[in-house]
Amino acid sequence: MAISKNQLLFNFLVRVLPYLVIYFISLVLCDSRINALLTMPTMIIISANLLMLRVRFVSIPEVILFVTYLAFVIRPLQVVSGNAFIGTTVGYNRYTDDQFLITHACAWIFLLVCSFYFSIWRSKNIKEYRLSTFSGLEIILLCISIASFLIYMAGMGGLSNVLAPRFEKMKVLDAPWLTFFRAMQMTATAVLFIMAKDKGWRYAPCAIASFFILIMSANPFNTSRFSLLAAYIPLALIWLRGRVSAQNFMIAAGVFTVILMPILNATTRGGGAAADNSSMNESIFVIKFVDVFDMTVENVSYSSVFGYTYGQKLIGDALFFIPRAVWTSKPSLNALDVGGRLVDLDIAGTDNLSMPVFADGFRDFHLIGALFGSVFFLHIIYLGAFWRPVIVDGFPISGFIVFASIPIVFRGPFSSTVPLVFFQIVSLFFLSLILKRLSVKYTSGKAQLLSVRPKSVGQSPAEEMNK
Repeated sequence: MAISKNQLLFNFLVRVLPYLVIYFISLVLCDSRINALLTMPTMIIISANLLMLRVRFVSIPEVILFVTYLAFVIRPLQVVSGNAFIGTTVGYNRYTDDQFLITHACAWIFLLVCSFYFSIWRSKNIKEYRLSTFSGLEIILLCISIASFLIYMAGMGGLSNVLAPRFEKMKVLDAPWLTFFRAMQMTATAVLFIMAKDKGWRYAPCAIASFFILIMSANPFNTSRFSLLAAYIPLALIWLRGRVSAQNFMIAAGVFTVILMPILNATTRGGGAAADNSSMNESIFVIKFVDVFDMTVENVSYSSVFGYTYGQKLIGDALFFIPRAVWTSKPSLNALDVGGRLVDLDIAGTDNLSMPVFADGFRDFHLIGALFGSVFFLHIIYLGAFWRPVIVDGFPISGFIVFASIPIVFRGPFSSTVPLVFFQIVSLFFLSLILKRLSVKYTSGKAQLLSVRPKSVGQSPAEEMNK
């Protein structure tokens, strides 16, 4: 179905035009000719995809385009002078024109794969649940939330360690089950929010209690900023019924990137006192703490020196759920390989750095690998949000979870960032078994769910499609 002229005009004025204004301002101030030239195709592909969006509310494709725009359009224009970075994650390293070209080519490949997937994404085998008015359901969900928190707290070694700043926490055994119970707490709280929003305020006490317990395990002083997104963005979307306009998304995303990101970078690493010492760049409009482009360029340079891994990195990404304690020869994370070299050279202070999955693919098979990595990433998004999505009272909760996880999973490294969202989806599956017994379930063959806007409450997806 062709997109309407009104929708095209809306997309241009509300979505494309702000991107272009920021792009041209950055282009004028850019001090790197090669990156000024190479960001143009990226901007064109992003603009074309934004123009073709069919919904006026923010959607999963729009978030992917936004993070790619920040990482591969604005970032290179702001932090590269000539062929050298200006004191970023990779220090003041200089790179060749060819290395910049290959890096941008990875982004072009990723965006072209995005264009294909955006055109075919449709939800299939929808599982929709209507929450019953069974008076004990909210108690059951609250008990699940509390039990999950208590198990997580015990695994972390006590409440004091849970509340401690990230870099002051006592080291505990790296156990996937800890992530599962943390994810279960987040998911149970989300379903309670749906009950409070949709069924009446008598369910609010349980939702509020679960929310405050969640704050203890995930707050700006003890949790990474992207884990905060995974915990609280789904709750915000539920409260807004998924109706986040493109205009409001642009404003909120801009405020988060320019103002909140630097603050959270300090508080989530050093606790509350660190916020007072957080330094801002001489220009607050310079995108900080988004080093995806920097590390992708360094990955290209690293691969040219140390060679390619021929499938090891992508296999490790695909089998992220197998612990290293079980698979002792599991390939090392590409981000740790490249970041470790920067640490050894006293350029970076930590090897906990970004690495998008298509850069992992590049490390395996050059540009063909970047294609494989792009397909892998977008197919994971499809499986989480569009293949058998779970909808509760009209709220596409699995889509909300994936929506919130896109910035961190895109940033990478994939094997380190995807487990939380994976266990959120798994925990949602377990909760759906409870909902199946206490709810009326609707199933439909297919329906379009590109937007996070939920289906109207009171109708099944099949009924909605037949309107």
